[in-house]
Amino acid sequence: MCPILKYRNKKAFAFAVDLGIAMQLTNIARDVREDACMGRRYLPSDWVNDMSPTDILEASKKPNSKNAQLVKTAIIKLLCLADQYYRSGVKGLVFFTMEGTFSYWCCRVCLSKNRNPIDCQKS
Repeated sequence: MCPILKYRNKKAFAFAVDLGIAMQLTNIARDVREDACMGRRYLPSDWVNDMSPTDILEASKKPNSKNAQLVKTAIIKLLCLADQYYRSGVKGLVFFTMEGTFSYWCCRVCLSKNRNPIDCQKS
């Protein structure tokens, strides 16, 4: 993340790492079904009772099923974890270039479109 966001100050590195983690977690949450279609599952197995990618695809066809609820809950947990990393990243805004600050806020907007902020307070 440091080269992408043009960080120069070494104090910014930890914040940049946290932003990179947050972005990756957000991408994983966004792509659960797409990954399952390709035979992959990145959700922690203990969050989804060791469901296989095939199980996740089947659950997506039955949105009210127990397995679908497990997947939804896992996605919310993942986004809440990402939110913690985004919150750390905001503490590093003082080190950002203008482009880096813009990139950060773009990521936050994308995250907020993926879930309701209240969800993390309930978890």
